[in-house]
Amino acid sequence: MSEPNAVRGEFEFEIGGRRFVMVPRFQNIARIEAGLGRPLFQAASAGLTVAELAMIIDTLAKPEKPRLSRDDIGDMILDSGGVVAVAPLIERLVNRVVMGGQTDPGGDAGNGNPRASDG
Repeated sequence: MSEPNAVRGEFEFEIGGRRFVMVPRFQNIARIEAGLGRPLFQAASAGLTVAELAMIIDTLAKPEKPRLSRDDIGDMILDSGGVVAVAPLIERLVNRVVMGGQTDPGGDAGNGNPRASDG
C-alpha cells in the first residue's frame, strides 16, 4: 500500500479493516459531484445513501490490488457501523471543498487520531 502524499492533500481512511489512501483532487471531487447531481457540501448536509458513500470511497481511493467493487465497499460500510463510520471521511472532504488546501481542523479522519501528522 502506498503512503498518502500530504502535499497533494491525500490522507488515509480505514473502514472494515481495510486502509485506503484517499485522493481528494479536483478531478475526483468533480466526478463525485457529477455522480451525486449536486455539490458535495449540499449532498452531505442533506444526507447521503450507502450507495453514494460507496461511490465516494471508490472514486477517491487510490487504486489498489485487488480492487474492491462498490458492492464490496457498501458491505464494508454496513458491517462497520453504517453511515456513522464514514462521517469522518465526509467531514474531511467537505472541509477540503470549502476550505481548499488549508489544514484540516478535524484532524486525521477515519482513524481516531485528532491532529495526526499529515506527513
